Amino acid sequence: MAESTVGRSALTRLETSAEVMLVTGVNTGMTTIIATLGAISGTTTVTVTPATLMSIAVTPANPTTPVSTPVPFTATGTYSDATTQNITTLVTWTSSDMNIATVSSASGSEGLATPVAAGMVTITATLNTINGSTGLTVTP
Repeated sequence: MAESTVGRSALTRLETSAEVMLVTGVNTGMTTIIATLGAISGTTTVTVTPATLMSIAVTPANPTTPVSTPVPFTATGTYSDATTQNITTLVTWTSSDMNIATVSSASGSEGLATPVAAGMVTITATLNTINGSTGLTVTP
């Protein structure tokens, strides 16, 4: 059975078997892994990079609201490590037609859509080059 020494700065756990070693990242950074079997040893460096934003989901999906009844939207980001995070305050919010509904990116009211007139618009949340959207139907 192999012995292993692991720097803890970038790892949560190290699992080994006769053929496989699984390294799980916790924080970004680099660490060196040393594996030893008898008089034979080897090393490798593992670099843990930050997860990247892959997609944005905007909820509620396709709501309907009367004029003058605001709708709060939430943006949820899905990252490359399969985690999700509420990114409502990080995204830029836009409406496809501000004559039908506006949506705020202002601090404290991020994602709040205010209907102005009857019709349909697309509400979009954008962070860097990633965006997600949903429809909003405004009734009289």
